[in-house]
Amino acid sequence: MGHEYAENVTDQNPAGGWTNNQSSSRFFGQENGDECAWLRGVHGGVANVTMGNGTYTEQGTWSNDTNICEIAHSTVT
Repeated sequence: MGHEYAENVTDQNPAGGWTNNQSSSRFFGQENGDECAWLRGVHGGVANVTMGNGTYTEQGTWSNDTNICEIAHSTVT
């Protein structure tokens, strides 16, 4: 569920929201969570994230400003 949660938080409307528009990417047309799916043992891959009521396994999502998968990222304004 970490994958779907990450996509829901960052892009509730895939058809009208963020999708990869780089035709050379193997993730062309996919959501930002798909860019980082199934990564283990790498920066921005799967990690346990502690929240107020427990610890949950989450996956990273693609960061356009760093061009890598991130599990945590500062808010950019």
